[in-house]
Amino acid sequence: MFDALKSLLRSRKFLLAVFAVAQTVAAHLLPGIPPAMSEAVNTLVLVLIAAITVEDAALKLGAARHRDAAPTRDAVPTKGKG
Repeated sequence: MFDALKSLLRSRKFLLAVFAVAQTVAAHLLPGIPPAMSEAVNTLVLVLIAAITVEDAALKLGAARHRDAAPTRDAVPTKGKG
């Protein structure tokens, strides 16, 4: 359980989501912060989370392709006789 909590607290996506919630609450509680600014920050955070998600997916896909494309012993060409 603590390992899951540790990994969650190290997650960039989770920390950005916590930031978005905190800034939204602060924007509602503090007068003088325009709602449009809070919405803009939330939109930016969502874009960042989406970009990190795409990056993570690309890394996993690349690792899977690299693992699948690794030459095996049978795939190594041998010198022909002659």
